[in-house]
Amino acid sequence: MKLIALMLTRNEEHVLPYTLPPLAKICDHIIIADQNSTDDTRAIIKKFPKTILIDNNEPPPPKGRFDSARPLLLETARNFEGNNLLLAIDADEVTPPLLFAGFKEKVARRYKAGCRIRMRSIQLWGKEGYYRAAPVMPRYFGIWGNVVLYDDRKTFYRTRKGVHNERLPRTTSKHYHHETLLVHLHWLFWQKALWQQVWYQMSEFMLAKFDGSAVQKIDNYYYDSAFTAQSVALSRLPRQWQEGYHLPPLERRDHWRKDAVLAMIKSYGIDVFEPLNIWYIDELTALFKQQMGRDPEPQAMVYRTRDYWRFYKHRMVLTMRHWRHGHP
Repeated sequence: MKLIALMLTRNEEHVLPYTLPPLAKICDHIIIADQNSTDDTRAIIKKFPKTILIDNNEPPPPKGRFDSARPLLLETARNFEGNNLLLAIDADEVTPPLLFAGFKEKVARRYKAGCRIRMRSIQLWGKEGYYRAAPVMPRYFGIWGNVVLYDDRKTFYRTRKGVHNERLPRTTSKHYHHETLLVHLHWLFWQKALWQQVWYQMSEFMLAKFDGSAVQKIDNYYYDSAFTAQSVALSRLPRQWQEGYHLPPLERRDHWRKDAVLAMIKSYGIDVFEPLNIWYIDELTALFKQQMGRDPEPQAMVYRTRDYWRFYKHRMVLTMRHWRHGHP
C-alpha cells in the first residue's frame, strides 16, 4: 500500500516550501496538477524528488474549472498498482508528521478498500500558534472533510456546476472519521484570504448568470461574519500539532485573485455584485462608494434555526468522537 498525495496548485510559491517538506515525509508520491502558475510554483515542485508534475491548462473560473484536473490526478495515481491511499490535499494545508505516524498501518488494520476517510482541518487564524476554536458561521470551524480515499479502483468523479467539487469521488462504502488532522494556513494571510473569498463569491455569481436567487446559497457557503468580528475565540495549538514543520513568514502579500476581482468589476460593473456579502474589504467598499456615490446594500443573510441546530448537533457528535480516539 502506498500513500499518494493529490494536489492542485496555482501561484502557491508562498506556502509550498513549507507544506511540501512535511508532506514528503509521510507520502510515497505527491502528484501535483499545476494550473498555469506565473510565479515560482513549478520550480519549487521540481525540487522535491517525490513529486510528479502534470499540467492543467484550463483557465480558472468563471471561464474554466479549478478542479477539472481532479480526474486527471486520480488517473495518474492509478498508474501505481494496488489499493493505495489517496490523500487529496490543498497547497496551503500542512500534514503534521507526528500525527501521521503509522497512518497507513492504521488504515489497513481498521478499514476496507473502497471507503473514504474524513479528517478534521483546523484553521490557523490570523497569527501563528492559534487556531479558531468556536464557530460564528459553520464553514470555518474545524471542518471535517473527506480527504483520503482507500482506493478500490472502481470509483470516478461526478462533477457539479460551480467553482468547487468534492476533493474525492463518491463511494457507496462507509465513511470513517480518523483522529489525524490537517493544519490549514489559509487564514494566516488575512488580506489575501479575504480577497480569495470575494473571488469565490463573485465567480459563483457569474456562473449563476447573476441570478439573485443564488445569492443566499453563495453567501452561506463562502461568507463568515467573523470576517468583520472584533474578536474570535482561539485556542493554542498543542505542541505535537506544531512539530515537524515550519510556518511561512506572514508578511503581507498581494495575490492574483485580487487582480481577478478588479478585472471582473471592470468588465461587468461593481453594481452587478452589490447583492453579495463581499463588502468586508474596506478597499472594495471604498471603490463602490467612489463609483456609485453611496454605500453598498447587499442582500440580508437569512439563517434557519433548524439548519443551525442540525449543524451544531453534528459538530458535537464528530468532536466527541474525535477526542475519544485519543487527540489532546
